[in-house]
Amino acid sequence: MTPTIHPWPLRDDLRALLARCGLPVADLCTPPTGGGLPTGRGQAHSPQQFFGMGPPDAADPLAAPCVAVVGLEAQGPVGLLRSLAVAPE
Repeated sequence: MTPTIHPWPLRDDLRALLARCGLPVADLCTPPTGGGLPTGRGQAHSPQQFFGMGPPDAADPLAAPCVAVVGLEAQGPVGLLRSLAVAPE
């Protein structure tokens, strides 16, 4: 089965993968329900959007743990590459 990349929610498996790869997770935030900008470290900023992959043999990739992820954070008209991580195993 060919792995596919999907928008990936900010959840514990994604945070764990980033942390295992030595990337910061303390400032990640989830947009509040009802829209608006999230708050992190007391400041409003752009929400991060993550795109990830589950294991290639998973029947439902989004139900499996994240094995690779890239993040994008909107900064006005441009995007900042947030994180890029691949599970070492």
